[in-house]
Amino acid sequence: MKQSSNTKANLPAKISTQKKKIQKLERPKARPKSSDKDHHESESQYKTLFDHAAEGILIAELKTKRFKYANHALCRMFGYLEEEILQLGVHDIHPEESLKEVLAEFDALKRGKKNWALNIPCRRKNGSIFYVNISTAPIVIEGVKCNAGFFTDITDLKKAEDSLSKSERKFSSIFHMNLDPIAITHKATGKIVDVNEAFMRWAGYSREELIGFSSKDLHLWVNPKDREKMINILTRSESIHGEEILMRRKNGDVRNMLFSARYIEIDQERYLLTLEHDITNRKQAEETLRESEAKFRNLFESAGDGIFLLDDHVFIDCNPKVLEMFGCTRKQIIGQPPSRFSPEIQPDGKSSKEKTIEKSLAALQGHPQYFEWRHCRYDGTFFDAAISLTAFVDRGKPSILAICRDITENKRTLEALHESEEKYRTLFENAGEAIVVVQGRKAVFLNPAMATITGYSNEELSSRPFVDFIHPDDREMVMNHHIRRLNGENLPSRYSFRFLHKTDGFRWVDLNVVRVNWKGEPATLNFIIDITERKLSEEKARESHALLRIAGEKAKLGGWSVNLEENRVIWSDEMATIHEMPVGYSPLVEQGISFYAPQWHARITKVFTDCAQKGIPYDEEMEIFTARGKRVWVRTIGEAVRNDTGKIIKVHGAFQDITERKQIELELRASESNYRNSFNDSPLGVRISTIEGETIYANRAILDIYGYKSVEELKKKSIKERYTPESYAAWQMRKEKRLQGEFGPSEYEISIVRNNGEIRHLRAFRKEIFWDGAVRFQIYYNDITERKRAEEEKRKLEERLNRVEKMEALGQLAGGVAHDLNNVLGVLTGYAELLLMEIPEGQRARNHAEKIMQSTEKGAAIVQDLLTLARRGVTKTEVIDLNDIVSGFFKTPVFENIQGYHPHVNFKIECQEALLKIKGSPIHLEKTLINLVLNAAEAIPGKGEVTIRTENRYLEKAIMGYDEVKEGDYVVLTVSDTGTGILAENREKIFEPFYTKKPMGRSGTGLGLAIVWGTVKDHKGYIDVQTEAGLGTTFTLYFPVTREEMTSPQQKKCMEEYMGHGETVLVVDDIADQREVASALLQKLGYKVRAVSSGEEAVEYLRQNKADLLVLDMIMVPGMDGLETYQRILKSNPKQKAVIVSGFSETDSVKEAQKLGAGAYVRKPYIMETLGMAIRNELRR
Repeated sequence: MKQSSNTKANLPAKISTQKKKIQKLERPKARPKSSDKDHHESESQYKTLFDHAAEGILIAELKTKRFKYANHALCRMFGYLEEEILQLGVHDIHPEESLKEVLAEFDALKRGKKNWALNIPCRRKNGSIFYVNISTAPIVIEGVKCNAGFFTDITDLKKAEDSLSKSERKFSSIFHMNLDPIAITHKATGKIVDVNEAFMRWAGYSREELIGFSSKDLHLWVNPKDREKMINILTRSESIHGEEILMRRKNGDVRNMLFSARYIEIDQERYLLTLEHDITNRKQAEETLRESEAKFRNLFESAGDGIFLLDDHVFIDCNPKVLEMFGCTRKQIIGQPPSRFSPEIQPDGKSSKEKTIEKSLAALQGHPQYFEWRHCRYDGTFFDAAISLTAFVDRGKPSILAICRDITENKRTLEALHESEEKYRTLFENAGEAIVVVQGRKAVFLNPAMATITGYSNEELSSRPFVDFIHPDDREMVMNHHIRRLNGENLPSRYSFRFLHKTDGFRWVDLNVVRVNWKGEPATLNFIIDITERKLSEEKARESHALLRIAGEKAKLGGWSVNLEENRVIWSDEMATIHEMPVGYSPLVEQGISFYAPQWHARITKVFTDCAQKGIPYDEEMEIFTARGKRVWVRTIGEAVRNDTGKIIKVHGAFQDITERKQIELELRASESNYRNSFNDSPLGVRISTIEGETIYANRAILDIYGYKSVEELKKKSIKERYTPESYAAWQMRKEKRLQGEFGPSEYEISIVRNNGEIRHLRAFRKEIFWDGAVRFQIYYNDITERKRAEEEKRKLEERLNRVEKMEALGQLAGGVAHDLNNVLGVLTGYAELLLMEIPEGQRARNHAEKIMQSTEKGAAIVQDLLTLARRGVTKTEVIDLNDIVSGFFKTPVFENIQGYHPHVNFKIECQEALLKIKGSPIHLEKTLINLVLNAAEAIPGKGEVTIRTENRYLEKAIMGYDEVKEGDYVVLTVSDTGTGILAENREKIFEPFYTKKPMGRSGTGLGLAIVWGTVKDHKGYIDVQTEAGLGTTFTLYFPVTREEMTSPQQKKCMEEYMGHGETVLVVDDIADQREVASALLQKLGYKVRAVSSGEEAVEYLRQNKADLLVLDMIMVPGMDGLETYQRILKSNPKQKAVIVSGFSETDSVKEAQKLGAGAYVRKPYIMETLGMAIRNELRR
């Protein structure tokens, strides 16, 4: 580094010296040979020194700021070639936004004020920004003043410094925001060097009391052995994790702590980082739990009510009271059902046994049961009981806790109670004072005297919220008392207020109130007496003693009077005490004013003068200094007194020490500020609103949820604009209930519209509070949008699973039907083909045979549809271009028929060129296209359009539609129409077999879309359906792409290729008609045929005879199936050849047989060419 610095310092001087030498040598006069040599040597030295310097060197003209020279290091640094950079200037290598600052730095360098420019941003050729430190030196080259700059790239250093700064900020944030106490201690000295806020709160020490002291100095360790143990652990392992110790706070309080520590290194010194977690409360809770369990057992054993536990509807435990109640021993009751100790029928006519089970099951489902029950003791006598059943979990198993109380005596006293209630009602109705029960803001019970006091009928009083009948000025006070009393506060039971009268203004009443339970809910019982006359008398008395009321209303309240002619103030004793002057002191007006703090002199002088001269009363709050210099806040009230002529002769008033009230107001404002801050910092959204829904306050979280920047912005949007229509309707219903005095739900869900239009779902928790002296709603909001989305996703997945399971079940049913039909059609096809071979052309009987063959072919098509539905129809696949299927379909008679039936429908093809290939069955894919196009055309009642589209599509991730389509390469077939669309309630059923909404006779077999479903699934594809009633439907089919190449189509074989040569064939089939058809066809082909009806017969036949080949049916009942038959035959004839046949598609049993050596699989009904070629190929193999 020193060498580098030396190079920077000396290089400009060396360059300048060398250039001067060169200039002298270049003068136009004869130069000796030695000068030429010096010239070349100097230039070479200059060039070598310049080019090979480690730092970037750049020389620029001072005037033009254009570059004259740049070394290799600088070119690499900026990414330019030398000839490129010499075309640039200072403006070209610095970012535009930093250019002004850079030029100012260069100007300072130019004036010699500094030699270094630090952290200068530069721009490379590729536009990237990097930072350099630049040192400069002036230089003259060829008579031009230049500046040589030496560039050092500091980009990596700057990034490292930024990274270190961020790391330090993160550590500091974690350290100071942690809720557990954390301390950092110097290892060598054991002194504390830093603690977080949590440590100071927990320990009770200030930072000054902790820093510089060791834990030993502060007596934090309760047990010195704990400290020694921690030191030993740290010596061994350098860290501690969760050791339980005792530690002492400053106040001496001993706490249980989990102690963790490890050594860290700061500025190459070792420190100990310690973290303590207070577990005292957890320890106490554990001890409390143990005590609670003991108390529960004592309560269980000594309870005055019978307590027993039930499991599986029998008693498993009980307390002594149960044994006493039922008159039995513990052995006689444990293991018995409750019906054993009950009559067969209960008083309500229900079976005891059935009712016991009913109540137990309800309790186990989370619904506690309370009911009366008739029991019988062990000796057979009856007693009535009140029963409660509650479910609980015991050792992971649900059980029932039952409490039984004998209420026989209660029943006997019921009649006496009714008589007592009648007496009470008579007293209530005729009482002289009004009696009212208020619950849920309404009067739920009142006597006739209330109507007398208010002028309203009892019906009117009970139909509206009770607060509506209270004078507006008293409502807040009365409601405050009412709510606080219901919440359990101990308030004075008696006070007065004004009650509105229907025709006579209002009436003063005296209220005596107590808190009661009314029908199981809290309420207030109110005794009301009309004291209007007494109040009027009291008001007149107060008016006659105004000055006395002002002077003696409260403590620290004095009176004063000024006789304007004497200009002297008469103070009451309390006035003198407030001023800390002797009792009896009577100052002049000016002396009285002098006690006021200087800033209040002008104000008190003005209001007193206006009162004395103009009669304007005043009521002011100011500060005074007492005679001993104490600052006191006072309230001073003054009013003028006039004589009979109206002249002001006196000013008198009151004077009150309000210092304590002022202090309380300051504390209250601070408390309100803290309260608001706690709301602002809450992670839940918090909003305070009026009963009508107007927002008064909203915290940051709820503004973020809505997407607004301020409460004012939120207020500008009405509730209707902020809520979805459904949530707004629900809000209106809740509001209507509140206005009617009913309590709405305190917890509910809403859906809101954010500022950007996004829908979010919230869980709201509402409660009533007093805010700024009025009843308001405080609502907490929890954003549950993601949970809602997950629930909706789960619902859709379940729907798809149910749909797949239903289609699988229907497919199995269709497969069974197809198998049976195939057996019938096989006989018809075989005999029809034999008839056609025997009846010459031109005979009438041949036409009949051809009709039979055509009908069987149609039947086979229906069977093929059923097999497709069963997902057993695709037996052979080949590489296909889907565009060929589409273009071929438009040339078929089927399409011409569709066009003929729907002349007003326009059919359009949009096929992508260079479509990728798929692997599948052309027959099934064409039938799928036919069904989709036919459905689309029939969905259009008049003019419209059907579009068939193909395209390549790659899905980077799975998409959710009618199916979940996995990621990958697909060839997509889309058939869309502009028809009537599919109603939402029908959408889930469209792929079910025989489901249709079309008129009778237009829907073929009823299997159209079911076949589409089966075909797509057989090709391992997916289906999506987009539809809207009145706008049309789009079916989108996804087929996986194959990379295999297409093969040429096979030509029809001539009969000679599959004729037999007298070989012996054994036909094994459990259906006689099938055996006969197969035998007849094979005989026509030149084979010797033998036939048996079961696998067992085939095994037995081959033990005694030989056959060149088996035609083996795979499904035979009862007895062995084809696979087991073949396995048995191979044991005795290991090389036996066989051809597999079945009415089903290729199954696992077929594949297993082929693994054992069987040949081709042939599906029924038999076609001579197919069966013949399969046999010939197998015999040649």
